[in-house]
Amino acid sequence: MEQILKNIAIVMNPLAGCGRAITLSASMASVLQQKNILYKTFSEEWPLQFGEYTDVWIVGGDGTLHYFINHYPDIQLPLVIFPGGSGNDFHWML
Repeated sequence: MEQILKNIAIVMNPLAGCGRAITLSASMASVLQQKNILYKTFSEEWPLQFGEYTDVWIVGGDGTLHYFINHYPDIQLPLVIFPGGSGNDFHWML
């Protein structure tokens, strides 16, 4: 069986959850690094496209998710949502 190489884009809002998204993103990056999985974290500036990535992990709250959905409406990659905001209303509803 052929192993699929991953290259994960972690997009996060550094203001979400009073810094909770930063802490969560750092923890995820640490685990990915230990497992030798390629990744790149984006906080202040996100890429225009995610063509070189296999997955996008979104870390933040409702505002972060809303921003992502509106700026990347045609994305076809697998998305993973991590609750890194304060209330996470959308996350619980999803």
